[in-house]
Amino acid sequence: MPKSPMYSTPADSIPAPLGSAQQRAMRIFAALKQWNHQYPNRSFAFTKRLLEREWRIHPDAVKQFFTVYQDHIRHYHDSIGVVNSRTHNCQKGRNLHELKAFIRHKL
Repeated sequence: MPKSPMYSTPADSIPAPLGSAQQRAMRIFAALKQWNHQYPNRSFAFTKRLLEREWRIHPDAVKQFFTVYQDHIRHYHDSIGVVNSRTHNCQKGRNLHELKAFIRHKL
């Protein structure tokens, strides 16, 4: 059974970048997509700040990841209705602690 676009990861269409930090970012992105599918009214945008501050991925690795996957991330955000990724995660109903626990369980 083919994967739906909701669950496809950047690795499905683009070779994964080398480096464990980028691979970890990819796993976090996939888990965040699962959260958003399960809780669409409490969705989160996938942002550089989220990776750097909450998951402590080095800024250079985050920058590299976003350079490689920016089109995929933008397309995903469009598909779930993210208008402004900088403010989306601050909207009412978002609980970062719950998201982090969900993602930790998936990693």
